[in-house]
Amino acid sequence: MRILHFGLIGLIAGAFVAPQTAMAAYSARCPAAGSISQGYHSGHDGIDIANALGTPIYAVGAGTVTASGPAQGYGQWIRIKHADGSMTEYGHMYQRDVAVGATVAAGQRIALMGQEGEATGPHLHLRTYATAGDAHGINPADYLLARGLTVPCTPTSRNPQTVGYYNQGDATFHLSNVNASGSSDYAFGFGPASTAVRPVVGDWDGNGKDGVGYYDTRDATFHLSNALASGSSDYAFGFGPAGSAIYPVTGDWDGNGKDSVGYYDSRDATFHLSNSLASGSSNYAFGFGPVSTAVRPVVGDWNGDGKDSIGYYDTRDATFHLSNSLASGSSNYAFGFGPVSTAVEPVVGDFDGNGTTTIGYHDTRDATFHLSNQLASGSSDLAFGYGPAGASIRGVFGDWNG
Repeated sequence: MRILHFGLIGLIAGAFVAPQTAMAAYSARCPAAGSISQGYHSGHDGIDIANALGTPIYAVGAGTVTASGPAQGYGQWIRIKHADGSMTEYGHMYQRDVAVGATVAAGQRIALMGQEGEATGPHLHLRTYATAGDAHGINPADYLLARGLTVPCTPTSRNPQTVGYYNQGDATFHLSNVNASGSSDYAFGFGPASTAVRPVVGDWDGNGKDGVGYYDTRDATFHLSNALASGSSDYAFGFGPAGSAIYPVTGDWDGNGKDSVGYYDSRDATFHLSNSLASGSSNYAFGFGPVSTAVRPVVGDWNGDGKDSIGYYDTRDATFHLSNSLASGSSNYAFGFGPVSTAVEPVVGDFDGNGTTTIGYHDTRDATFHLSNQLASGSSDLAFGYGPAGASIRGVFGDWNG
């Protein structure tokens, strides 16, 4: 079906104006799955990607949302300004997931496809601008190709997250860009050597790449770095009570494209989460799960809505219990995965780059990772050895290279 888009044309006194493509400064991500129902031409200042109502729409690149709301012709639109000065524009969605001022990561879900405004069927109208102040767009196919992407395309909302480990014995991170056995792509020291120190991973500055850090249970302090190298912390602050019963958690609780922090208190099974990287009170505080030292907290975007929520792994019966909300209540997903042992620690990540977080486990007895691309019991999709065995080894996952 040919989707017609009216009213959004690039004409000035009958002459079409096409600015030159700006120099590429980032690697583009696929904006939406579907077919090109109408291309760029003198009467159509963009391309239309047609698909079913509700198809996810993703940010082509990292940037700041400068418009999000009603727009003539579009029904609803979103505009994102990127670090290279260019801008991308998305129209006709029936649901918007980001607000003006939000910082979004490359490949972050920003909307769901609709047919709002002047349109004959559900599609994404994508426009691209060499600079944010331009009145008329350039050919999106050329803009994306200059940034390494050919349309039509298949979205991977973010790069697949890959494996690493933290050795508490010598305070070193060892990180790999693949989920397979082999050598590390990054190896560096960060933090003090102590079993009281627990590693954390997150995109602290919203640049689309994960950095590392640690939480010291002895004084309840976070120490976070934007780089994958030894050096001083970019952020250092206290949050929560001290003690071995406290487990740090990190996630994007409000969907702004940046990770922040929190903690899980195993003494009363409560989560305490903050939207900032600073000391202060919690933005969310609630109970979830049973009170037991055998319970480990987990965090992820289980439903692909761009926001992280919580869950827990019970080592007594090797079960995951996951929630799509930041509140007390029942689990949205509950299933068994892995062997029953206190030597098994849960791991979570977006292992296939589809925009949703799934689960796995790290067996410290044989240094093996066992990962699943779904939220259900079953066999592993990936199983491999990485790093040394031992109780002082902690598995981590992240997007190390953006």
